[in-house]
Amino acid sequence: MTENKYISGEGAIFQNKYKKMQGHPDKKGNMLIPKSLLKKMAEAFQNGETEKNREGVDCIKMELATWDRVAKNNNTDYQYAKLEMPYKKEEPQPVTQEAVAEVTDEDIPF
Repeated sequence: MTENKYISGEGAIFQNKYKKMQGHPDKKGNMLIPKSLLKKMAEAFQNGETEKNREGVDCIKMELATWDRVAKNNNTDYQYAKLEMPYKKEEPQPVTQEAVAEVTDEDIPF
């Protein structure tokens, strides 16, 4: 049975105060990725749960969410970011005839 616990990386994205040219990014930041998330990502590759990117390279799709926040120490606007594996709903296992126990009169206490 696969565990669907959310394991996420998190980080912050700030306005790029070093942007000098049109080609420089508008915002930059960092993310902390725990080992458990990297393990899940590696398992997705091993299981073939990939899609091709524009260059035709196998990739895994991640979910990214951001929230607008203000830093408490200097009132700087930033985005709190969270990176997760997509949630996969588990398929219910079909009940087999062997799994259903037959009830007899001996099983009834009265």
